[in-house]
Parts: sequence; structure tokens; C-alpha cells
Amino acid sequence: MNEVAGKSIRSVKEKPKTGIEDLPNLEYTRIKKAVINGNKIKTSYWKIILYQMIDEAGAKDESIRLDELTGLSIKRGCVEGKGFSYREKANVSVPPATANQSAEAIIKIARYLKYEGVIEYRRRNVPQTSRRKREGSVIL
Repeated sequence: MNEVAGKSIRSVKEKPKTGIEDLPNLEYTRIKKAVINGNKIKTSYWKIILYQMIDEAGAKDESIRLDELTGLSIKRGCVEGKGFSYREKANVSVPPATANQSAEAIIKIARYLKYEGVIEYRRRNVPQTSRRKREGSVIL
């Protein structure tokens, strides 16, 4: 059996992640529960939370440079094609992003808006991982 610091992997629980530098690889994860600024968000996808945060940031401050804040190549206005998703409330087009890119952007926007919250996730079963689902959380 695999061991970590003298304990079997099954008995080791993942500690909550508190920042961008602490994020594990979030590929193949689904959201279990998300509460941001006291509001529950019902979704299992990182990008949906990212879109909501972008909408809130754009509505709160129209002059915000979301591309500089998030590190994503977000464009003002509606961009056709190339996988961009137009967010009408913020009047920006968001490029496709990985789970880690989305989580990093969510943390940066939450810090800018001074929001608090937690996003709990679980790793989906994939051939390269163990059969047990690994769970964790990201604290904003």
C-alpha cells in the first residue's frame, strides 16, 4: 500500500488550499459546493463560477481591466469564434480556460472584490488516479 509520512494514502486528507500558490492540479475535478460572498452557486464547473465572478466584477467596476487582473486574454466587447464566451453584464469575451486557470482567476477577482468564500471539489474517477475520489477545497 502506498504511504505518505507513515500513513496510508486513504487516511491522509487534503488540507484546504488558501491561495493561488497552493492550488493542486485541478484537472478532472468537479465542484461539490461553492459559497462565495454568502451566496451558494449551484454548478459543477469551474468556468461557470468564473463567469459569475467576471459578471459581478464588471457590474461593480466598468473600468476594471479584467485581462490584467486575471491573467486571461479577456477582450472588451463581443469576440466571434475561437471559443470565446461573451459575458453581456461585463461586456467582455472570455477565452477558454483550464480548471486551474479558472480557479486562479476566481481567487484574483474575489480578492479584488473583497469577497470571502469556499469552493469544495472532488476529483473525478480517471484511469490514472485511485478509485477513491480525492476531495479538497479552495478558500477565497
